[in-house]
Amino acid sequence: MRSLEDILKQTRMVDNSKGKAGNLHGLVDLINHVGGLEGKRGLEVGCYRGVSSEVFLYHKPAKMDFVDVWGKHKDYKDTNWIGKIEWGKIKNQFEERIKPFHETTDITVYHNFSHVVAQDIPDNTYDFIYIDGEHTYKAMKQDIESWYPKLVKGGYFCGHDIDTKGVSKAMFERFDPKDIATFSETSFALLK
Repeated sequence: MRSLEDILKQTRMVDNSKGKAGNLHGLVDLINHVGGLEGKRGLEVGCYRGVSSEVFLYHKPAKMDFVDVWGKHKDYKDTNWIGKIEWGKIKNQFEERIKPFHETTDITVYHNFSHVVAQDIPDNTYDFIYIDGEHTYKAMKQDIESWYPKLVKGGYFCGHDIDTKGVSKAMFERFDPKDIATFSETSFALLK
């Protein structure tokens, strides 16, 4: 298992091991803001390579579910700037990152569309939800509608890229912006 320091040197979307490290410190600030993850039940929607997944698992949740389409959505636009994506390799990277944590955390991985998975999850299941799926207004609105009921009262509804038009519009339409805490790498948290 890598150290948190080594994990934080990673970048989320592309393997940039020779370049500047991504700013994942804001994600650790978010985890601290929500009171940590130890012993909690969490969900991440939009895992991609598993960099943020690894950060969440490092903080010892009791249960962590992960949802990603990993190439099932042929028209997915959020990664077009990267170029051709080999989804099998991306999912393998995710699986390698989470592998060391199977002994300490109950992990379930769903390779499907977020709203489809949500249909089979009971309400009030999670203490912590982190949405980093498709960033269009329509997709983020659907993620809010699908996943917010799955959060227990007193839990945190979180996500990434609050600075993008689709994510911010969907969040600010549903929730009071004053109630949303933001962090240096554009993650956000909202107490239910």
